[in-house]
Amino acid sequence: MKKSYKKSYRRKPKIPFYKKSFFWKLLAFVVLFFVLIYVTVFCEFFWIKNINISGNELVDQKRVLDVVNNSINAKSIFLVNRVIIKDNILNEFPEVYSVNVRRDFPGTLVVNVMERNAIATWCDSSLENCFLIDKDGFLFKKTEPKNMVLISSNGSFGLEDTAIDPEKLSELNNLWQEIKDVGVYWFEINGSEIVAHTFDNWDIKLTFNNLLSSQARVLRIILEEGIIEKDLEYIDVRFENRAYLKSSTQGS
Repeated sequence: MKKSYKKSYRRKPKIPFYKKSFFWKLLAFVVLFFVLIYVTVFCEFFWIKNINISGNELVDQKRVLDVVNNSINAKSIFLVNRVIIKDNILNEFPEVYSVNVRRDFPGTLVVNVMERNAIATWCDSSLENCFLIDKDGFLFKKTEPKNMVLISSNGSFGLEDTAIDPEKLSELNNLWQEIKDVGVYWFEINGSEIVAHTFDNWDIKLTFNNLLSSQARVLRIILEEGIIEKDLEYIDVRFENRAYLKSSTQGS
């Protein structure tokens, strides 16, 4: 008769949880998490201590600084919302075209504003309401009708309005660059028609319906030929490759 033997198994000793690698990895993660929370929120070393504003000429630096301070909702430089600061500055100052906000560690916030460049002064027909206008036709600052070429037009315009199509404004600006030595200081626009006034009290009639550069070329030919009369009232160059001169002594 065969004897049966029962195989015995030894139970492995249970490893305490604190000796498992998973426990130490988890503990390290938790510690690191709270360290990061402390550094980003409570550590004074990374609190905002300085705000540097640059690029401003038209807008007052103190006003920009006030907007930035009112937009900061946390002491830590890590938690500051740069998008809110940028949007608030753009909404507050029409003179500002773009804003860049960056962190300069450990505790400085750098705000650089890019302001709009005025290429002319835009006024209504009464010349009482005048604004600086940029290349996009955007009216961004109330001003007096002086110091740069003047453009006036019928209609009601206000701050932050787009007063003219940018392409037309670019044409007009290029025209002024070509004929400013004649003494043109004021472009009066009525629909597609333009009257350029000079300091010598005679005018130039132009139109957006034809290329302004071509009209300027015709005007330049007339001026170079020296046929300008002393009692000149206006030169009309609205018609292709032609010009009409009218003196104040001629009948209407």
